[in-house]
Amino acid sequence: MGTTSKHTRHQHATLQGPSGAVTVGHVVAHPIGEGIWRVRDRNVAAHDALCVLGIIEAKDEGFVTLIIGDARNRKTCASFDAALNEFVSRDAAGTA
Repeated sequence: MGTTSKHTRHQHATLQGPSGAVTVGHVVAHPIGEGIWRVRDRNVAAHDALCVLGIIEAKDEGFVTLIIGDARNRKTCASFDAALNEFVSRDAAGTA
């Protein structure tokens, strides 16, 4: 009997638009200040408040993710790619 895994492989942020936005899959991070990005789901209309998934903030210790609706679950990641993938993997697992 086989097993299934919800593990999502780490994707690299490869697209960067003229605004400085970084995209991984359907998740995009827009810079909103020095060392801070708003993360949203591109599958939801940009004018819909539900598109906002959270923020990523650059800190001395790494990149801190703050996921809307789960403020207690802050994570510090070693890279921006890893931080952005926290949003991608949560959404793939159905926990966003």
